[in-house]
Amino acid sequence: MGYIVLSRRYRPKDFREVVGQSHVTTTLANAILENRISHAYLFSGPRGTGKTTVARILSKCLSCEKGVTSSPCNVCSACCEIDDGSSLDVIEIDGASHRGIDEIRDIREKVKYAPARSRYKVYIIDEVHMLTEPAFNALLKTLEEPPKHVVFIFATTQLAKVPITIQSRCQRFDFKRITEGDIFNRLESIAHLEHVEIDKKTLSLISKHADGSLRDAEVLLDQSISFSGGKISLEDVTTVLGVIKKDLLFRFSQTLLTRDTNQGLRIIDELVENGVDLIQFTRDLIRHFRDLLFFRIDKRNLELIDVDEALVPILTKQSSEFTSNRLLNIVDYLIEVNEKIQNSPNSKFLLEIAVIRLNNIKDEIPSQDLFQRVELEKVPAERDKESKVEVKEAPLYDLEGFSKIWEQVLERIKKEKPSLESVLRNAKIVEITDNVVTIGFNKESSFSKQMVEKNKDLIEEVIRKVTDKDFILKPVLIHEELDEKSSLKLDKKDELSTILEAEPMVKKAMEIFKGRIVKIGG
Repeated sequence: MGYIVLSRRYRPKDFREVVGQSHVTTTLANAILENRISHAYLFSGPRGTGKTTVARILSKCLSCEKGVTSSPCNVCSACCEIDDGSSLDVIEIDGASHRGIDEIRDIREKVKYAPARSRYKVYIIDEVHMLTEPAFNALLKTLEEPPKHVVFIFATTQLAKVPITIQSRCQRFDFKRITEGDIFNRLESIAHLEHVEIDKKTLSLISKHADGSLRDAEVLLDQSISFSGGKISLEDVTTVLGVIKKDLLFRFSQTLLTRDTNQGLRIIDELVENGVDLIQFTRDLIRHFRDLLFFRIDKRNLELIDVDEALVPILTKQSSEFTSNRLLNIVDYLIEVNEKIQNSPNSKFLLEIAVIRLNNIKDEIPSQDLFQRVELEKVPAERDKESKVEVKEAPLYDLEGFSKIWEQVLERIKKEKPSLESVLRNAKIVEITDNVVTIGFNKESSFSKQMVEKNKDLIEEVIRKVTDKDFILKPVLIHEELDEKSSLKLDKKDELSTILEAEPMVKKAMEIFKGRIVKIGG
């Protein structure tokens, strides 16, 4: 048999071996022990955090020949077949390449049949968010009334793209990024088993570079072993990862400090000539200026910064010469450049433009329409007058700004539930404090308020998708008219008429018979 990469060779085989996801594994293990097995699970989280691994372990728990258990034996034929990917009753599907309605219809037909050998037929759909809208719709009926012998396990890195109607029919588990400490311990254990000599500083660099993905860390360790053999040095890993040396980053930040555009462009040329990955360079720059900003705010933040003691003097000097506002602007702009450079055929040109623009960014914080930034420091004259600077954070949205966002929210809700959108049109945004959005209804509109309360989760989820922020919706009744022209003046019957007219079935009937709502109730 050919070489098996470390990420596969050391893949966890039961819940106890899974790293950094105890909140998921403990819940699943307890559910199995209590025979509380759901028909559908949704695993969401960053790549390489164990979603598919846990899905396979769960499949073994349900299929193991010694019985349904939270600790599969890993030696029976059922467990071995699942590990090998050859089980007839555990079907793994890639959502990216099997995303159409025909593939889902095929699943719907096959779920009717009993498992070939095991107690359950398990469908693991990876990257489920890649399914098309018709495919999701075709899956809904099966998720609502699944056969008793079928369990669905969905995995996704982009939960927001999974329809709420699918999410609500699954038990959802959110996988976290794995901490650097957990990754470090796992890599140290693997290095020991592989008889590889590697020091703690080098392991720490790999752990940090993996950015919370254990699989990425194991792949990087595998590459380093291939490059170095049985003894891995920090220099070897730096070469493999393409990590930019700190002194070069300090040279670059010095060009921005002195606004020396020509020298900055020369550094970009130097990187290209040496074959350096400019995407990686941009990421390292973001972290470098983040370190300068943290140290600029408070020198006690040194423990949050990865820098050699020899470089602390230059870190101290540069961070004191930049203003916090300028460092914030530089980090903001570099994040934008990093997003653009990912898919650009000419990363060098983008970085050259970035150098020019960064040297022309003013120290002041730019004004923004919807967002207000935290003022981290005052101008020197004010700082001299006050020994302590009060830092205040303004709300992310004001009433006017959120009103524009609210229109987008209503348009999205209209597609899923027209009657709810109609009710929300009769409300007015009253107040926004922190993450609470208060919407007001006329005192006669208690029915509307109740309907909004019943659908509160749906509305909050749509707001989160539009704003990328978590808000709490608070519907209230107010005792004065909000707007003279507003439909909030409707009495209860008029209010019910408005809601009913928005219902698709009622709307269609009115069109066919060319009628109107005359009376509601007795």
